Amino acid sequence: MLVPAAPFRFFTFLVAFFALIFPVAAQDATPAPADAPLKMAISSPFALTTKPLLLLVRQGKWFPVAVTLSNAGDAVTGEVHLKLLGGGGAPANDFVCPVDLPTNAHKVVWLYGRLERSNIAALEVSFSGRGFDSLIQRVPVQEPNDDQRVVLTISDVDSGLSDALRSLRGPGFSISGAVTPAGLGGNTSQGPLRPLESARNNVPDRWFGLEIADLVILGDFPHNALTPPQIESLRGYVAGGGRLLALGGANAPRLASSPLAALWPAAVASSGTASPGEVAEVVSRYAEARDGAGRARALSGADKLGGSPVVVARGALQNGAQLRAGSAQNPLFSLRDEGAGRVLLLGFDPSQPPFNGWSGQSQLWREILNAGTVTRHLDSIDSNYVSGFNGMPGGTNGQSGFQPNFGLRQNNSATAQLLGTLSKARQRDTPPVSQIAWFLALYVFVLVPLNYAVLRFIDRRELAWISIPVIVAAFSIFAYSAALSIRGKDILTRQMDIVQSSIGSKTARTDSLLWIFSPKTTTYTLASAIPNAAVADYVNESGVEQGAFSVLQPAEVASFQAKDAPVRIWSDRAFSAQSVPALRGGVTRVGDTIKNDTPFDLQGAVWIQDREIRALGTLSSGGNSSIPTRALETVNGPDFPGAIARASHLDTIFDKETINNNIPNSALVAALGEGFGRQNEGSFFVAWAKKPVAPLSIGTSGASSNDVTLFIFRASASISTKNQNTKTLAAREAIVTRVSGEAGAPGIGAPGVSASAGTKTDFFNCFLPLASRYKVEARGVGATAMPQDFAPRIAPGAPISRGALPVWIHIEALDQSRNFWVALPGKFTRDASPIAGWNFSAPIPLHFLRKPDRFLQIRVRRDNVSAQVSSLRVLMAA
Repeated sequence: MLVPAAPFRFFTFLVAFFALIFPVAAQDATPAPADAPLKMAISSPFALTTKPLLLLVRQGKWFPVAVTLSNAGDAVTGEVHLKLLGGGGAPANDFVCPVDLPTNAHKVVWLYGRLERSNIAALEVSFSGRGFDSLIQRVPVQEPNDDQRVVLTISDVDSGLSDALRSLRGPGFSISGAVTPAGLGGNTSQGPLRPLESARNNVPDRWFGLEIADLVILGDFPHNALTPPQIESLRGYVAGGGRLLALGGANAPRLASSPLAALWPAAVASSGTASPGEVAEVVSRYAEARDGAGRARALSGADKLGGSPVVVARGALQNGAQLRAGSAQNPLFSLRDEGAGRVLLLGFDPSQPPFNGWSGQSQLWREILNAGTVTRHLDSIDSNYVSGFNGMPGGTNGQSGFQPNFGLRQNNSATAQLLGTLSKARQRDTPPVSQIAWFLALYVFVLVPLNYAVLRFIDRRELAWISIPVIVAAFSIFAYSAALSIRGKDILTRQMDIVQSSIGSKTARTDSLLWIFSPKTTTYTLASAIPNAAVADYVNESGVEQGAFSVLQPAEVASFQAKDAPVRIWSDRAFSAQSVPALRGGVTRVGDTIKNDTPFDLQGAVWIQDREIRALGTLSSGGNSSIPTRALETVNGPDFPGAIARASHLDTIFDKETINNNIPNSALVAALGEGFGRQNEGSFFVAWAKKPVAPLSIGTSGASSNDVTLFIFRASASISTKNQNTKTLAAREAIVTRVSGEAGAPGIGAPGVSASAGTKTDFFNCFLPLASRYKVEARGVGATAMPQDFAPRIAPGAPISRGALPVWIHIEALDQSRNFWVALPGKFTRDASPIAGWNFSAPIPLHFLRKPDRFLQIRVRRDNVSAQVSSLRVLMAA
């Protein structure tokens, strides 16, 4: 039976319609999928913003990322990866941590990265493994300006310190002390400080996770709530050269029971209301008694800390600590050296009333920020590589620009120069060009004319297809044999350890630089014998060209591993590591005796004090030696590294190759700085060893090693209420630190008085020894750099009259009793220097000193930029 066409078409239409509708309806009716069983969240103590997350990172420094993983499904095993995004086409290292995530687990994994390139825009964090989809998040990053200090406050509540610190302006706050930090230019929205706040649960579990911070402040949170890894992290941060500030006030019970209490400079016991005398001391020391124009003004009630009572922490000063304000029984500001770092303790809490909005906040924080130690660390990144090559864009710390190289890759970095001395080896020598030319000429002669002549002579030209490969093979074997005789078959390693600590400390910061020469193309896995050590490559062009690798980060306290780092045949690569090893009892001083309680024999030991160098010889482990009363050498210039090397008799300690390669001298320059010795930087104990403190393994045996270790122990300054030195070796010269160099600094009078825009000013902080009379001595160059009518020709030794040098060089001291800059009435003379040297000497009035720490501030104003200050000394007057 036939179906009519019209009904059939209608039926077909209905079938097609419902076929389209029902799947859509079925799809709409499908229930929403359940939440993914795996979730990942990212945080960091250095988060500039949390939503969206933006991290603060610093070139060449390690930074921490907390990866929180939760699993509502089956148990999984995977790896958390961190990669840097951007920075050009070179492959970046992969930072990896293995993770086991059981069912219903909630785990925080700390992952650490290192900013190794310029122009890094973001980082990528991922969790991947078998049997589940990878979780990936990208986080943008930002660098602080070159001169900005990063201040991290750890607190469970909003302390309000960040707002106060962010508003601070003026000299003495940035790293160099400049009014306008380098890199800010005209940007007034950013100040010299970059304050951040983080809760205690965001304290990383490894010490180098905090090294971005120039100062860590322990705010309002229970210290006992910190986990053991976090406690060790804070201890390691200090020992590694960091500065830790503890706030007193009503926090005294918390400080007294803190697991970090052994670090405090004072034995905090209780809290109490400050006496009127203590309040008056704080006000006179820090409150601004003049307006912006330098005019004296009456102090208001807020300036005098009226209203709310001032609560202070009570406790006696610990042995070896230094007093800055208050008394030894009740210190208001004290500090203590630990390892390579320093712990500061304020007896009061500036984040609490009546300090909110107080006019003394600026001077208070200026003193805190400049009370830390200055330790120089080995770089982990070659500045020449970071800044770009051959005109490629580059730059450090967020600044980029066109930096042509023109084939000249001279690197002035002290670390790069140290690596250059480590890498000097016969195996890296290239044969003379003449030998290579003769070899190529002989090869061509044998391959072509001689081969042809012989085949033609025997009339067997068809044998050329055999003779040519034979000749090529023979010359290749000969070339390889010749290269093998030069390059050798041995793995060569050289490790340089620079160990920095303080007298009496049992831990130290160790910066390791390892150089490897490989006789074949292979990979090496590097690890440190010290727990919680950071290990990676020294980033330079040679290393990057050989390829990236993974930095394996075990979840425990074990050392990082640079896993499967590639090195080409007869090539070299460098690696860096940072660690905080235990030194058993350390190096101690009792009177004039130095005792070595480290597990190492210290050779070529010298004691440096008041620019004088005294040799102690070798101190065996457990042995001691008296500091000689007679100095071998007095150094009045920047030749301290050379003087130390001479006093250590390095040729009796190290082999001839180490001495000829200048490795020890380069290590001294890298550790002390090229300008070391221009000012008296305190007392130091320096020694050497031939085995590393933090040995690095390379994953294979049979390497030929040659190691050098430099120890530098800083002695605490004698600025407490009583001189702790013996009479024989009592300090005679002040510890002087150049804290800043400014343009347009104020003139004579109050700190607010302005000066001409062309004026350049150098500020010096001086801590004086115990004496009854003092004098200042300064030396500089450029005494005849002015036009003839301003700077006439002056004979060496003759006084410089008014109208010449004193017109455009002003040496002034701050009268602490009046908060007033006063010109020192001294004498200028010329010396015989070919670069127009000048000398200045003047007495220091005693009332210029701040009590109880005998602090003196001096500044040198230079109206002519050609004049320079070479050195400045403050010493006991006869």
